[in-house]
Amino acid sequence: MRGGVPTRSSERIYAESYLDYRNNIFIFIEDNNENTRKIMLELIQRSISSDIPIDRLHSLGGRDKVIESFENKNDERNEIYIVDGDLNLCFENITFIKGLVVLNRYAIENYLLDGNAIFELLYEEATLKNDKDKLYDEFGYEDWFSEQNILLIELFKIYAIEKKNELGLETIHFSVSKLRCRDNNNILCKLDNTLIQDRIKSLVTLIKDRIGEEQFLEDKEYINNKTYNKNSEELASAKDYILPLIFDRFKKVSGNTNFKYDSIKYRLSKICNIEPFKENLVPHIEAN
Repeated sequence: MRGGVPTRSSERIYAESYLDYRNNIFIFIEDNNENTRKIMLELIQRSISSDIPIDRLHSLGGRDKVIESFENKNDERNEIYIVDGDLNLCFENITFIKGLVVLNRYAIENYLLDGNAIFELLYEEATLKNDKDKLYDEFGYEDWFSEQNILLIELFKIYAIEKKNELGLETIHFSVSKLRCRDNNNILCKLDNTLIQDRIKSLVTLIKDRIGEEQFLEDKEYINNKTYNKNSEELASAKDYILPLIFDRFKKVSGNTNFKYDSIKYRLSKICNIEPFKENLVPHIEAN
């Protein structure tokens, strides 16, 4: 005690610091994009008890780096490592390994694909439209998405064959804008079946040239069986393919062209259905 003010001993300070160190959950992720980190943190915090302290999200810069760090993790701490499902979901067998969360969707943005949440934000942004039922019918998310889903699943299965064989061909970085319907010079908010089929045909030719017809057909059958009953919400890149289409449709229907994509994505993370993400994450939290 100095000057009548009680002080903590260095031993007590160390003990409290050590308890914080032991009780915190240290979470390691791939992405270092700040908005993606905000989305990830929001989904995590909504999924777990507020009594569980999270140190912060540590970005490692890639799937391989996260997995390598997991293999060398600090067993003295509660550590969780999270990697995207990516195209690997189409052909890898994922087993539960304590502390290593493999997302059961392509990436974190795929958990934002909640039609009800998207519509609620649309209604907020459509400041000149107050007939909610009419706006809902105009947006027509379910029917619209159903059409895009069929084309995206077909395309991403071919992307997965390329990924499985590590051929180095361009897949998800092929811009979705090149696959969209056009009305003269206007790019529409939906995929063009002819452009998708041409893209698939071109890729299939390149893949067969590298691995042969027999291996291609074998991989195609395997991936078809593995992805049976799955949809593009799970298997296609929301960030690169689905959300750009949704947000352009969002702008068109709302009449508001001033909103920022990153802002809408973060707002979605605060209201979207959390259960698909929660069921993926919580078993690892409970196992620690």
